[in-house]
Amino acid sequence: MNDAELARHRVFASAPLAARFAETRIALRRLLGSLLDLPPNEVRIRVGPNGKPMLAEPARVWFNVAHTDNASLILTGRALVAVHDATFLLGPAFCAAIGNGLILGYLMFRSGLVPRRFAQFGMLGGSLALVTALLVLFGAYDQTSGASFVLTLPEAVWELSLGIYLIAKGFKPSPILYDAGARAGVDGPLMPMLAAADAAVPLVAAP
Repeated sequence: MNDAELARHRVFASAPLAARFAETRIALRRLLGSLLDLPPNEVRIRVGPNGKPMLAEPARVWFNVAHTDNASLILTGRALVAVHDATFLLGPAFCAAIGNGLILGYLMFRSGLVPRRFAQFGMLGGSLALVTALLVLFGAYDQTSGASFVLTLPEAVWELSLGIYLIAKGFKPSPILYDAGARAGVDGPLMPMLAAADAAVPLVAAP
């Protein structure tokens, strides 16, 4: 708040009224800042001819907070809900679909560390999860709807089954698990059975 708003805030005889005034002005500055593409502390508000707040610089934005009572807090509540929905869509939807589904599935497919059909299923699940995330983003349906659940289910099955498969069987033998030639990692052989097999083969000099 600016100096004039702080001075008005201090003259309120009732603490609840003072808190409501401060919360309303803070929420108003955040909303106006998002509309004007300005930080909230750079939004300049002045008192108009009738004592009502208005923007100091001319702008095609009109507002009124008179007689709002506690209804002004609805703005803050809805803003927090919008932030929650956006982060929930970004994390479990987009990040899981791209990272856990498409990228991880593609890496497993190219490396051969898991069965190829299994990795293809992971890429399919990531693609479907990405499609439903885009549909939710553009308002086709809600993220908690039945359609979203059906399209996200393959991605969830892929993530769960991949963990169970690796615990039960581990990685398949693949050239990516050892260095070319020496078949040893930085801290020793990544696959001891391959290193042992190489050591057991006698080296015969060419005639």
